[in-house]
Amino acid sequence: MAEATGTSLTPLHISATPAEVGSALVERLRVESQSAIKQRGTFHIALSGGSLPALLGAALFPHDDAACAAGRSSQPAIPLDELRHWHWWWADERCVKHEDEDSNYRLAQEHIFRHMKDAIQPANIHAIDAELVNDPKAAASSYESHLRSVLPSGEMDVALLGMGPDGHCCSLFPQHALLNYTEVDTDPWIAHILDSPKPPPTRITMTLALLKKARLSLFVVTGGNKAAVTSDVIRQRNRATDDEKSQGLLPSARVQSQRVEFMIDAAAAEKIPQQDRQSQHKL
Repeated sequence: MAEATGTSLTPLHISATPAEVGSALVERLRVESQSAIKQRGTFHIALSGGSLPALLGAALFPHDDAACAAGRSSQPAIPLDELRHWHWWWADERCVKHEDEDSNYRLAQEHIFRHMKDAIQPANIHAIDAELVNDPKAAASSYESHLRSVLPSGEMDVALLGMGPDGHCCSLFPQHALLNYTEVDTDPWIAHILDSPKPPPTRITMTLALLKKARLSLFVVTGGNKAAVTSDVIRQRNRATDDEKSQGLLPSARVQSQRVEFMIDAAAAEKIPQQDRQSQHKL
């Protein structure tokens, strides 16, 4: 069972296990997807790397032993007719070929896209240009141009964000110059990075400026190794003044969107102060 804080605090949904986080995530995406498709005909989702593709894929396409034994495919948690309307973007991507072990595209292909078969159109998968991975600046410029042509508003329906033990999200690292890109009208939506402190060093990433446009930025965090930083980020988000939000905070605490929420498991929530858990109610 999941929990959520009151509206005065960062919305925080806590589930017991990573698998339950995955199930809650799919239910939330179903709601957001149905609303977006009804209103605009499409659903645009930005996907991060790390453990997120595997967690989402396992929940979207649960293994059904009985169906497999009968020679049938397992039914996806969200109907394929609905998934056909999804557009997939990357919150960040490593500047490597699609088949490289470091590629976030490869993770999505392995855990998600291969289960969708003809339900996904190639034009709906917005991957980094594999021909530009040796020129990160050109790769970032190309990705932003493509984004602006397909989605001129820049408004992702959902940006699915992970969080590193150092508080980074996307490829936005603590004290990095890319954190200065915050103005939606003048700063880049997509930036390149040549000196990522986490390998590989060359990447492209959505900026804080673009994330401001997202209808929902949804952080998905699991594991006890994230407990300390999750507590820090939630505390910073709940207590920082507007001036403080532009300086000194961990990157994940600086993300501003139309809505920002966290879906986490009990292990990641373990160190969150009680005062940041006020007004909880079960979902």
